[in-house]
Amino acid sequence: MIIKPPSIPPQVLLLESILRRIATSHPKRQTLEETHGKRYWGFRGEQSLQYYLDFLLPRQPRIFYALRLPCNNHRFQIDLLVIFPQVAFLIEVKHWAGMLKIEPGSHVIQLLEDKKNVYSCPLDQANHQAFQLRQWLKTNGFSLPIDSLVVLSNQKVSIENPRDLPSKITRPPKLLNYLQTSLKKYENLSQIKLEQNQLRDLSIRLMDDHQDEIAPPLDYYGLSKYDIADGVVCPSCGSLPMIRLNRQWHCNSCRMACKEAHVQALKDYVLLFGRYATNKQIRDFLLIDRYLAKRLMQKMNCQSTGIKKGVKYDLMSL
Repeated sequence: MIIKPPSIPPQVLLLESILRRIATSHPKRQTLEETHGKRYWGFRGEQSLQYYLDFLLPRQPRIFYALRLPCNNHRFQIDLLVIFPQVAFLIEVKHWAGMLKIEPGSHVIQLLEDKKNVYSCPLDQANHQAFQLRQWLKTNGFSLPIDSLVVLSNQKVSIENPRDLPSKITRPPKLLNYLQTSLKKYENLSQIKLEQNQLRDLSIRLMDDHQDEIAPPLDYYGLSKYDIADGVVCPSCGSLPMIRLNRQWHCNSCRMACKEAHVQALKDYVLLFGRYATNKQIRDFLLIDRYLAKRLMQKMNCQSTGIKKGVKYDLMSL
């Protein structure tokens, strides 16, 4: 039972909006593309594990993706949490590529395209998250064993000395076997078993305490609004700006015509600058006149506050 399904992280959506609108020659573009790739494929790696979790039926564990929970005045994120009545499996997902040399309790060395990257041990990270989750459970009146592990979701990654890999660092095809074997152990040994009403209450509490990730502002990436191109982006070829003519948007590059291309542009605006916009901000961003800006807002039933030039539209519902 998937309680919290996987969803594209806000940072990925923001980076996609930025990449649609900064020049191909921009000095930060390559770094932004690399950051987007890491976050996007990390998300896809988490998403891909559901195929193996589906084989856990008919046990029907409660499954949560990308939970962000409070602990000691900050928040920690769990990539994947799989809860059974006897145990909760906390899964840290890494979508690394290239060749990995894993030193448990120490670090991971990644060799990728003639580059050498060093990361902290992901199992240490998972164990620390498990520690924080135990604190959260205790604070909220729940008691449940936690089993933490790491899944290397990129099945093309190579591992130096794979036979020396700890059992708690595994590949996707072995995830199901790990969960089933460990679950039998907890079923036989654990004195704790949550009832269905307790599992329901725990699920509700987890979702109540979860807070979605907030995409960072533009200046986090060293960008300003002057780096962002205005206009409606062509959904076919990515060119901008499209031209509004006869109630349609027309692309001068590929000749595509589209009635609703402005919707994605306004979604970009929300990610880049926030949910509220005045008529002037909308028309400057879409490169249209004030009358068309007002008509588009009315047609999309965007709520507004203020009067005359002070009117602001709420674009969050798009």
